[in-house]
Amino acid sequence: MDVEGEFLLPAPPGDVWRSLNDPEVLVRCIPGCQRMTRIDAENFECEILLSYGPIKATFMTVLVLSNVRAPDSYTLTGRSQGGLSGVGEGVADVWLMSVHSGTSLRYAARLSASGRIARIGARWLNGATRRMTEKFFNAFAATLGEG
Repeated sequence: MDVEGEFLLPAPPGDVWRSLNDPEVLVRCIPGCQRMTRIDAENFECEILLSYGPIKATFMTVLVLSNVRAPDSYTLTGRSQGGLSGVGEGVADVWLMSVHSGTSLRYAARLSASGRIARIGARWLNGATRRMTEKFFNAFAATLGEG
């Protein structure tokens, strides 16, 4: 599944960049995120409780940043394992650009799932992924607005 979008955020690119790389901010904004740990400059581990239709599972996730061009862009690669519920993988390119009202964040992602989670249907999974993405960016924008 391919997902792309753009969100306007109420902070300058440097602040957005720092927040996108801050585990404390991310754990508050990622729906279902129970914990996030920064392993080093490019690697994070997190635990995310997800509900997709009839499936509710905890996914252990590894996130890796590459092609880092601070504070303008990076590539985010992730792999989530949810036991019997399945595996999710994805790669997203993220770009930040200064605009008059703050920062434009654009992303393009390619996601895949296998196991029970993949069997619930691509159309439903697509919609649920888009809703989770919107929840993340709404929470993220609110957090930036507070700062």
